[in-house]
Amino acid sequence: MLKLNHQQCEDSMLTFLNNDIVVIGAMSESGAIGNGDGMPWNVPEEYQHFVDSVRDKTVIMGRRSYDIFGADFDADTFVLSHTAEIAGATVCRSFDDAISQAKQLHKTIFIAGGASIYELGIPAATRLLLSTIKGDYHGDVSFPNFNRNEWEVVWQEDRPNYILRDWRRNS
Repeated sequence: MLKLNHQQCEDSMLTFLNNDIVVIGAMSESGAIGNGDGMPWNVPEEYQHFVDSVRDKTVIMGRRSYDIFGADFDADTFVLSHTAEIAGATVCRSFDDAISQAKQLHKTIFIAGGASIYELGIPAATRLLLSTIKGDYHGDVSFPNFNRNEWEVVWQEDRPNYILRDWRRNS
């Protein structure tokens, strides 16, 4: 595993390929990703990393995640929902439909939660860009388990309030 300095890490993140499918998320050390209608922590620099990463890319997320985060970023957004029509986003009724439509844009595709969307996205992903928030945070929603034997951490950076890791699927 490589450990890169901050600038090398940011440069590496710019090398996403069109139609790469990247699960992006933040979780506590215990795996929590949500608590009620938000995250159980307040780490603005990690959230800014998320916003910067998805800017001008394609994002697939669930309706509740969109309600919480959708207005904060500039991306082509596909929201999975069975009922809602959402201004500013394309609503898809299935994950497969969202992936199919997103691929037509020929951009990096980010899967941005919640838990059930992550669970659908991990099998399709080529990368996992995951932040682990330092500290003791608990929530009512957790990041899904994934087979770590199928993935390798290719770099990580220990930042003041979180650890950022880039996982790549083993060939």
